[in-house]
Amino acid sequence: MGKVLTMLTAGIFLFLFSISGKTAGQNRYPFTHLNIDKGLHSNHINAITQDNDRFMWFGTSTGLSKYDGKRFYSYRYDAKDLKSLPANSVQEFFHGPEATLWIKTTGGWAIYNKQDDSFIRQIDSLETWL
Repeated sequence: MGKVLTMLTAGIFLFLFSISGKTAGQNRYPFTHLNIDKGLHSNHINAITQDNDRFMWFGTSTGLSKYDGKRFYSYRYDAKDLKSLPANSVQEFFHGPEATLWIKTTGGWAIYNKQDDSFIRQIDSLETWL
């Protein structure tokens, strides 16, 4: 009788534990899949960061995407626009002084200018920004 009661108690405990774990995990951490169908440049991500304004940045081989929690904003290289990215392939991010976001591309570095939503490409040296 004691063995059956122990087995029954253990079974009830495991059942309750499995139910509470699934419910708590589902409510506590909502997860949304972000992909090209939602506006991301590519499903292959080279770099991810979050800036001081809480935007998420995704660097891909085909461009840069900024996510505000609801929609994507896309940035690409444009040979006619000196305020665009130096290249489409984004390799990594760096958080610089004064909350600046630096983007390393295959064409060189750029600094995001949030005042006019553009990029500064003509960077002579890091010393001018430090």
